[in-house]
Amino acid sequence: MEAREAAEGLTRPGKVKGRRIRWRRGTLVALAVAGGAAIYLGRRGLLIEGIPGEYIGYSLLVLAGLGVCGVNIWYGGPVDPRGDPRSEE
Repeated sequence: MEAREAAEGLTRPGKVKGRRIRWRRGTLVALAVAGGAAIYLGRRGLLIEGIPGEYIGYSLLVLAGLGVCGVNIWYGGPVDPRGDPRSEE
């Protein structure tokens, strides 16, 4: 019985939506960190497929900034906000 109750608790719409929101926020942080690292390494000569790392880093920072501003950068992806369950609240 306890396992069933735990499984139901994990699949409640509010919990699923909360997990998806945390996943999106974590992705934005990871994009910003990766962008900063690429900029740092690009200034030290990093090339990725012939493109200076700085350009890639700035692109990642722009993408993270768009996500923070509310643009759906996950369109069609696994954490697309349109796929969030409706809350029971």
